[in-house]
Amino acid sequence: MDSVNASATPTIVDHEQVERALFPGPEEKHQHHRLVGFDPDDPANPFNWSPAYRWYLTLLGGLLVLNATFASSAPSGIITDLIEHFNLSLEVATLTISLFVAGYCVGPLLWGPLSEQYGRRPIFIVTFIVYTGFQVGCALSQNTASIIIFRLLGGIFAAAPLTNSGALISDIWDAGTRGKALAVFTLAPFAGPCLGPVVGGYIDTSGASWRWLFWVLTLFAGFCAVLIIFTLPETYAPIILVSKAKAIRIRTGDDGYYAPLEVEEKKTIFKQTEDIVARPFKILFQEPMLIAITTYMSYLAVYNPRYERLVEQYRPNKVPPEQRLDIAIIAAPVFAIGFFWFGWTSYPSISFWAPMMSGVFIGLSVVFIFLAMFNYIIDAYLFVAASALASNTVVRSSAGAAFPLFATQMYDALNPRWASTLIGCVAVVLIPIPLVLRRYGAKLRERSKHAPSLPMQQKETEDQLSSKAYPEVESLGIRYHVGYNGRERYLESSTRSLFLSHLSFLPTGPGRRGEDYFCRLRFLDVSNTCSCKVFLKPGDWSKVNQPELVLQRFASRRSQVYGTKGVVASSQPLATEVGLEILRKGGNAADAAIATSAALNVTEPSCCGIGGDAFCLFYDAKTKEVKALNGSGHSPQKLTLEYVRSRGILGRSIPASDLNCVTVPGAAAAWVDTVEQLGSGSLTVAEVLAPAIRLAEEGVPVSEIHGYAWQRSETLLKNASPDGDAMLLNGKAPLPGQIMKFPDLAKTFRSVAEYGKDGFYKGRVAEAIVELIQNKGGVMELADLAKHETTFVEPISYTYGGEVTVFECPPNGQGITALLALGIIDNIQELGITNSILDMDHNSSEYLHLLVESLRLAFSDSQYYVADPEFKHIPVEELLRKEYLSSRAKLFNPQKTNPEVVHGNPANSSDTVYFSVTDQWGNACSYIQSNYAGFGTGGKHSRSENELGTTLITNPAAIPKGCGFTLQNRGSGFVLEEGHPNQLMGGKRPYHTIIPAMALRGDDLFLSYGVMGGFMQPQGHVQVLLNMLRGFTAQASLDAPRFCISAGSPDSEVKGSAEKAGDINSEVYFEEGISEETVTKLREMGHDARIVKGFQRGMMGRGQVIQKIVDTSGRTVWAAGSDPRADGYAAAQI
Repeated sequence: MDSVNASATPTIVDHEQVERALFPGPEEKHQHHRLVGFDPDDPANPFNWSPAYRWYLTLLGGLLVLNATFASSAPSGIITDLIEHFNLSLEVATLTISLFVAGYCVGPLLWGPLSEQYGRRPIFIVTFIVYTGFQVGCALSQNTASIIIFRLLGGIFAAAPLTNSGALISDIWDAGTRGKALAVFTLAPFAGPCLGPVVGGYIDTSGASWRWLFWVLTLFAGFCAVLIIFTLPETYAPIILVSKAKAIRIRTGDDGYYAPLEVEEKKTIFKQTEDIVARPFKILFQEPMLIAITTYMSYLAVYNPRYERLVEQYRPNKVPPEQRLDIAIIAAPVFAIGFFWFGWTSYPSISFWAPMMSGVFIGLSVVFIFLAMFNYIIDAYLFVAASALASNTVVRSSAGAAFPLFATQMYDALNPRWASTLIGCVAVVLIPIPLVLRRYGAKLRERSKHAPSLPMQQKETEDQLSSKAYPEVESLGIRYHVGYNGRERYLESSTRSLFLSHLSFLPTGPGRRGEDYFCRLRFLDVSNTCSCKVFLKPGDWSKVNQPELVLQRFASRRSQVYGTKGVVASSQPLATEVGLEILRKGGNAADAAIATSAALNVTEPSCCGIGGDAFCLFYDAKTKEVKALNGSGHSPQKLTLEYVRSRGILGRSIPASDLNCVTVPGAAAAWVDTVEQLGSGSLTVAEVLAPAIRLAEEGVPVSEIHGYAWQRSETLLKNASPDGDAMLLNGKAPLPGQIMKFPDLAKTFRSVAEYGKDGFYKGRVAEAIVELIQNKGGVMELADLAKHETTFVEPISYTYGGEVTVFECPPNGQGITALLALGIIDNIQELGITNSILDMDHNSSEYLHLLVESLRLAFSDSQYYVADPEFKHIPVEELLRKEYLSSRAKLFNPQKTNPEVVHGNPANSSDTVYFSVTDQWGNACSYIQSNYAGFGTGGKHSRSENELGTTLITNPAAIPKGCGFTLQNRGSGFVLEEGHPNQLMGGKRPYHTIIPAMALRGDDLFLSYGVMGGFMQPQGHVQVLLNMLRGFTAQASLDAPRFCISAGSPDSEVKGSAEKAGDINSEVYFEEGISEETVTKLREMGHDARIVKGFQRGMMGRGQVIQKIVDTSGRTVWAAGSDPRADGYAAAQI
C-alpha cells in the first residue's frame, strides 16, 4: 500500500460498524484486504518510465489516430472510381466516408469504458486486428452493400485510438508535461484527413485499381497492429496494480493483497454491460461543461506555453483545469472571423490569396481550440477520461458523418459567401463557451458526479487534498483512516481498503474539534455512490514530510564539537560520515579528505564534482610543514583569444553558455595524487572512493539547503546536453528528503578507482567530455586531458600581528588576497591610522569599514596580478613586502570610503565546497573543490527572474553522456584582453577563486579552515580568522554575521550578480544580524551598503573550522565548527 504518510497510523475501533454505515451490503469477501499501490520510484508506474519511452508511446498513440483518420478520408480520392465500378450516385458513394465516420459514433461507446475495465492494451490489440480484417473485406468487396458494411464496421473498430490514445497519454504524462505531448499528438487527427485524399487521389490518377487504396489501408493497419502487439505495454494504472497484486499474492502466498479494481463489488454481466455502454452517455448528459465542450468541438470538426509556468506557480498542487482554456478564448473569435473572411473574399474579382490566407487562421484556431478542450476533458475527468472522450468523439463524429452529406449542396445553394457566413454566425454563437467554462468551470466540477473535484471556495481544495493525508475520518464516533496513493483517495481499515475515484467534502457547519463535512464517497465504478455525514480532521502531512524551505526559521545555536582523535567538518552530514569511516579504517587526514570530497560530489553536486578543480593544504605533523597542491586544469591548447573573438564573443570573459569556458577538470588527478603523495599509504584510491561509490549507487536523501539550490537550477538541468536526467528525479529537481541515485557517477568513480588517473583522462570518460565540448563548438581534444598533471607548489604566507602565520595556495588562486588584506590591516594599525582592531566593537561601523576597505585594496591587486605563474611572473614577494603593504595602508581613510580603488605597482615599491579534516596523528588537510557557478557550465551569465524575484540560471549545464557529473566553467575566469596578466591563452590556468587556508602559531598548527563562495572566500578567511582571534569559538566564528563586497559568486541570489561578482567598486552586502544603525553609518561613510536576508545570505559563503588546542595534560584536542548557512556539521572520531 502506498499512502501519503504510512507512518501516520490512526486509532481504529469497530471498523465493520463504520463500513456498514458508509457502504451497506455484504463485505465478507473483502475482509483483511491490503491495498496495493505504487511505490514512489516504482518502475511499474507509467509516470516513472523514461521520457524517451513515454515519447515513443505518445508518437505511437498519434500514429494509431493518424491511421484511423487517414482511413476515414482516403476514399474521397477514389469516389469517381467507385461510382463507375458500382454504378452509384454521388450521395451513396459519399457514404463510404460518412458511414466510416459514423462508426466513430458507436465504437467509442465500447472501447473507452472497456479500456477502463480491462486495460488499454487488450482493447488496442483486439480492435486493430479486427479493423485490419475489415480493410481486407473492403479490398475484396464485390458489391455496394459489402463495401458500405465493411466501411461502417471498420469505422467502429478504428475508433478505439480516438478515445484511448488520449487516455493513454493521460496515463503516462502528468498535468505539467501532458501539454507538450498532446500538442504533438493532436497533429494526427488533422494530418490524417489531409493525407487520405492525397494518397487516394494518387492511386486514382496513377491508373491503379481503387482496390489498391484498401490494400494500402490494410498494410498500414497491419503494421500498427504489429507495433501494438510487440511494443505497447499496459498503461492504465488500475490494471497495472491488478497485475502487481496478483504477483505479490503468488510471491508471498498471502491472498490479502488486492488492487483497487479487485476490491469492487462483483456485478452481473448485464450490470457490467449496462455500465460500460451507458457510462459515456451518463457522463455526457449529466455534465453541462462536457456538453458545452462537445458542442463546440463538434462544430470545429494546446499546447499552452503559459501552462508550464503555471505548473511551477501552483506546485506542489495541481493547476486547475480551467487554466487550459486561455488559448481557446483567444482562438474562438479568430475561428469565426476566419469564415467571414473566407466567405466575403470569395469573389472572382479578388485574388485567390485572400480566401486562401483565411484558411491559415481557421486552421490554427481549430488546432488551438481542439487542443485546449482535449486537455480540459482529460484534466477534468482523470480516471474516466476515456469515457468522457468517448462521449465527445461520438457527438463530434455524428457531425462529421452528417456534414459531407449536405455540405456541397449547401454551398451550391447559398454560394460560398452566404454559406460561409452561416457557419461564421454559428461560430459566433459558440464563442462564449470557453469564456463561461473559464469563469464557472470550477463550480460546475463541484456539482459533477464524474469529475473528481472539490468545492473551490473551501479551504481544502482538490489541489490541497492531492498533497495531504487525512489520517482521521470520524463517523458514529469511530475514527477511520483516509489514504492517498498519488492518484486516488481511499478509506482503509484493518478489514478492507476502499479505493475511491472521488472524495469530496461539502461543509455543513462547525464541528466540535474542527469542521463538520458532508462526505460523498465513490468507487471507481462511478455509478455506485453513497453519502454519509463524517467528522474530518485534516493533517497536512506534506508540510510535515517536506517543510517549507527557510534558511533559518528560528534563531538557533550549535555547540562547538570537540574530539581527541580525528575530526571532519563539511557541508553535508553524509560526507562527514564518509570521512570518519576512512579515519576509522586507519586513513589519515588526506585519505579522509578525498573520501569526503568524492562523497560531496554525490550529496552536493550543484557545488562540486569530479568535473571541477581542487586545491589542498596539508599540515604534516611529523615535519611540521605545510604542503600545497594545485589541482586546477588548463585551457585547451588550441583555445586562443583570436578564436574566441571569431565566435562573436566581444566581452571581457567567455560566457558560461560557450563550452570553451570549460578547462580540463583537475579534481580526479588531485584525488589520486593526494592519496598517493600525502595519504597514509595504508589505503588505496579504490578503498578511499568506495564509500562514495556506495552512496551514488544506493542513493542519498537530498538535504535541505542544497535541495533549494537544486530547485533554482532545474531549468539549467532540464536543458542539459546530452544527459540532464542524470541530475534530475523523474525529470524534475528533487525535493529535500527525496532520494537521488547517481549510477553513471558511480561508474566514473569506479573507473578512477580501478585505473587511477587514466580512468578519467583517457578512455570512455575523456572521450565523452571531448565529444560534448566539440559538438558545442569547443576545441578541447583528448590530448589536453591526457597530459594534465597535478602541481605540488610552495604555499605562500603572511604572519599577522607577529604571531599567527596564515598559509594560502599561491597564484593562480586568489589566496594572496587574504594575505594582502591582513597585511594592510596590520600596517594600518602599526601606522596609528586606527586603534587596534581587537579594541573595536565586533561588526561595528568602524570595524567593518576597516575590513571592507582593506579587502578592496587587496582585491584591486590580486585581480590584476593573479594569473598562471607558468605564463607570467607574479610578484608575490613584492606584493607581501612590508614597504608595499604600508604604502597601500596609507590609502585607507578611516572616515570615508575610497570611491575608486585601483591596483598598485609592487615592482616599484557559493558554489564550491570546502571541508577540513584532522587525524589522530596531528595531520590536517584543508581541502576545497568547485564547479565554479552552480552546477558549473551554464551557471553564470544568462539569467531570468522567477516569481519570487530571485534570479534563475537558464543556460544549459554540460553533462558528458553516461558520466554523471557536470563540467566546470573556470575558463570564464580568463580576461579577454591583450596584454593582461590573466589573458586567455592555450594551455594556461585561469584566475581561480577557490582557496583553502591554514594558520600556524610558530610551526604548530592553529587552524585548518576555509570559507567557500567565489570572491567571498578571501573575505571570509579574514573575517573568520579575526573572529577566532577575538576569542570566539570555531562555531561562533562561523555563526557571526559577515559582509561580502559585490555579489561574491556569479550565481548569488541578487540582481546583477553575474556581472558584478568580484567588482570591488560595487555594492557591499551585509548579513542580517548586523544592525540597521551600523549599516546607515556605513552608508554615510560612502559605502553602497545593502542588507541581505534569507537564502540571499548564501553569498556569505559556507565555512568549516578545525582548531588545535593542547590540553593541560599535553594531549591534543580538536575543536570544530560548521557553517549554519550549509546543511553540514562537524563530527569527531571515537
